Formats: sequence, structure tokens, C-alpha cells
Amino acid sequence: MEAAQAAIEKEGRGLVIWLDQEGKGNGHLALMESIKYKKEFGQAEAYVKAGFSADARSYRAVGGILRDLAVKSIILLSGSEQKAIEMRNEAIEVSGLRPLKLS
Repeated sequence: MEAAQAAIEKEGRGLVIWLDQEGKGNGHLALMESIKYKKEFGQAEAYVKAGFSADARSYRAVGGILRDLAVKSIILLSGSEQKAIEMRNEAIEVSGLRPLKLS
């Protein structure tokens, strides 16, 4: 969050949209159930082993929020091409991806 805020402050404009998608969108129960698999598997596979989706996050709400704010184009503060694809699917132009450098 701090890295995003610093990047926005440096740019002089922007916004943060926070989605509560704990456990990669599966919720807190999935997070708790996956703990027993984390030593042996990566996080995504641990969710699957626990009976959940590897990644159930959705960014559809972000498209709606951006449309409500009349935002048509964004520079996404992420290195995730999947997030960019989802924004484009919501009719939001992604003019660039900018991975955040976490300190």
C-alpha cells in the first residue's frame, strides 16, 4: 500500500482501489485450511489441495468503480498481465503496467 501511495504522490494523480480478497479471493477459511499444505506446496497449490480455487480473485468491481468515476484509461501499478486483461475485459484501457518496487 505504501509503495502505491508513494507512486501516486510522485505522479501527482491516481487512486487506490482496495478489494478485500483474502486467501486469493477464497476467503479466510481457505487461508486457514491451506496452512497444512504450505510447507510442501506453494500458496496457489495449497489452496487447491485444500479444495479451493488456486486464485478466485475478481477485478470486475474495479471496472465498475472506474466507470463510475469516468476513468477510461489507467496505468496499472502491477506487473500482472492477468489483472490488465481483466481490466480490458471491463472496457478499461490499460495504457501501461508499472510493477511496484516493494522496500
